[in-house]
Formats: sequence, structure tokens, C-alpha cells
Amino acid sequence: MQLRLSGCAKPVLFFARLERAKPRPRPAKQPAALKERRGTCNTGSGERRMSRHDLQPKGDQPHVVRATVGWDRPLQTFFAQVFFRTEDEPADGEALIWFGTAPGELLTPEAVIAIVEPHVTIPPGLVDILNAEMRATIGVKDGTHQAHAKRSIFGSIH
Repeated sequence: MQLRLSGCAKPVLFFARLERAKPRPRPAKQPAALKERRGTCNTGSGERRMSRHDLQPKGDQPHVVRATVGWDRPLQTFFAQVFFRTEDEPADGEALIWFGTAPGELLTPEAVIAIVEPHVTIPPGLVDILNAEMRATIGVKDGTHQAHAKRSIFGSIH
């Protein structure tokens, strides 16, 4: 079992109050071929959006359900997941490939795309969208609870 540190999954303490130093720019408009699924997490100070994009499998990959990529601001890393059909999860799939769970693990959109590209179709403009979503988080600081959780799990808030 992997501990998921981002998204709306428990523990919610990673989504404690986020403070903004300045208004964040909006990401570029997405191509229609890219299915975007943006999660929202109630942080106590309003809802925050997270970067998350579901990509469709290539035609020659019947065992792949989908791949998900995005930017994880608290961990300062991009993430990539590829969900494969399994006996236990034939419809939704199970994330058998999962990168971006450690601080600073994947620093560029190109690194994320290299992980999922053998399995899914990459829509045009995805690199620009992911870069814009990362830049939109510049100046956003960890809240008290989020910083405490990072210290407990990783020994540091960086």
C-alpha cells in the first residue's frame, strides 16, 4: 500500500490552510482532447484547485485504463500514475506505475510525459499547461498543519 500525500485523500492535513503571497495566474486553456479532472479540497479557508489531468490509453494498450498527470504544489513535484486493469480492479484499474510521491522527484513536465507516453496519447499543449499550473503556485506557502505534516513525514518542510 502506498501512502498518498496529495489530492483529496486522507490525511487532509496536507491541505491545511494555504496562504497566497500574490494572485496566481490562470493556466493556459486546455486542448479539447485532454480530459481535465480538477479536484477540490476544502482547506478550511475555501476550496483550492489541484492540477490533475486524465489521459486516455493508446489503442494498442487494452490493459491500461488511464494515466493521470499533474503538479503537486506541497511536494513541489509533478506526478504520474498509470492505472492498469487487474483482477481486483477491472474497471477503475490499479495504479501500478506511480511517480512523484517524494519532494522534488519530477521537476519537469517532460519527465512526467516520458513516464506515461508509452501507455497513453499525449495531447498537444500538455507541457505548456503543466508548466503554467506549476508557475501559478509560485508564492503559495504551506500552512501550519501542512508544514508540520511535512516535517513529520520527511523531516523537513522542503
